[in-house]
Amino acid sequence: MKKFRPETVEERIERMHHIYDGGPKPKHFDDSKVIDQENLGKKPKPFNNNDRSTYPSNRDQKQRINTWDVILDDTIKNGSPADKKEMREYLREKAKDPITKSYLNKKELNFISTPKPVVNIPLPKIDFSPIPTVASAPTPEERAMEQRFNQMMEDDRKEKIKNQNSGLAGLLGGGSKLYE
Repeated sequence: MKKFRPETVEERIERMHHIYDGGPKPKHFDDSKVIDQENLGKKPKPFNNNDRSTYPSNRDQKQRINTWDVILDDTIKNGSPADKKEMREYLREKAKDPITKSYLNKKELNFISTPKPVVNIPLPKIDFSPIPTVASAPTPEERAMEQRFNQMMEDDRKEKIKNQNSGLAGLLGGGSKLYE
């Protein structure tokens, strides 16, 4: 387990003077064991290729990655009730938003008592056997309807032949397709 410590007020002033005023680089600036006050106890941002502040090489992101797991584990195992309550409030606040909730890992979700639901729905058995068809004799009504339909089709065909062979179409020989 990595040991780290927050920066002191004097180190913070030196760091701010270096960053914003162009002052000399403080000795603790590259020390991985000294964590900035702004990054202490904060969850790392989810990686986004288009946002340089989420790159692991970013100083703030690197400090957050190094400390978040240590702080979470320490709070879960050895934290006082007040520390656990504060951590739960922070994680519940993050879990309210569905986008940030998707970035919470299983340990964090279990800590705030919202594990992802495990759904075990039993699948019903489906019988795929073919349904037997029942061959039935057509009723007299069905026979009459079929005869009427066939008669209508035959009348329609004869009407088309008549139209093809009469007038100018008959002289030009346009009705030969219908006799085939």
